[in-house]
Amino acid sequence: MNTIQSINVGIGNGSLATSVCWLLEQAGITYDPCSRAISQEPKNRLVQKIFTSRPQHLTALLRASIVDCVIMGEDMLAEYSDQSEFIAITSIQLSKTTRTTNTRVISFVRTDSNYKDIKDLNGCAILSEYPRVTKRWLKKNGVVARIIPSTGSTEGIIATGVYDCGIGVTETGASLEKNNLRKLKIIMDAPVVIATRAERANDEQIQCFARMLAGVHVAQNYALLKMNAEKKNLPILIALLPALKSPTVHELSNKNSVAVETIVMKSDLTWLIVKLQNVGASGIIWHNINGIVA
Repeated sequence: MNTIQSINVGIGNGSLATSVCWLLEQAGITYDPCSRAISQEPKNRLVQKIFTSRPQHLTALLRASIVDCVIMGEDMLAEYSDQSEFIAITSIQLSKTTRTTNTRVISFVRTDSNYKDIKDLNGCAILSEYPRVTKRWLKKNGVVARIIPSTGSTEGIIATGVYDCGIGVTETGASLEKNNLRKLKIIMDAPVVIATRAERANDEQIQCFARMLAGVHVAQNYALLKMNAEKKNLPILIALLPALKSPTVHELSNKNSVAVETIVMKSDLTWLIVKLQNVGASGIIWHNINGIVA
């Protein structure tokens, strides 16, 4: 009998905490994101302990083997680790405010500035929330500039004219607009990643954990659709049904009828139900899905 080896997971308690908490809860893993304890036991057979800390400390926990993997923004992983030090097992489109888009790290300047391209930043003063990422970005593009680390409120400071350019995160761009700023360049797209040390990249438990969370994220777009139908209408009914695989068909006690179930996109539900009713489907019900692991 195979024994499940549980893992320890590191999670940031910053801006992504609420979104990551939702992701884990959908997978049946619960913890208190507001707890002041460094670790919690979620009473889950796969996850033994969850360690919560500032995102900038997660890579130190991973490096010291205190946790087996971390859930964090790819921007923070890039800022607080060497480029080849850790492996991202999977990435998920998730941000502070949405479950469908990524955070982006961008460079921005005042709307009335003359800066049009990264090459224009030569010799400038750049206020950056990501000094290491910024250094690599400038070096890659052959630009020499002075980098000043920022701990926040970067947009406001750039708007005052103290520095020439800012580096920070954006989701909607609303903060830029309010401060009379404009995007210069996108430095990186930053999805949420499940990352681990290189030697643990093929670990079965970590891979399973990553697949589960990716499946939770995918499932938010789908519904489980069930219905009854007469056997004679089955071919035309099945032709209407999209599915990850073929629809499941069960014979009912009434030998002339069947029960059909399949997974469909939520965005297709309304028109699909109308069409199914038109070809004789009845008893149509649908359920939200917590996760899909193909």
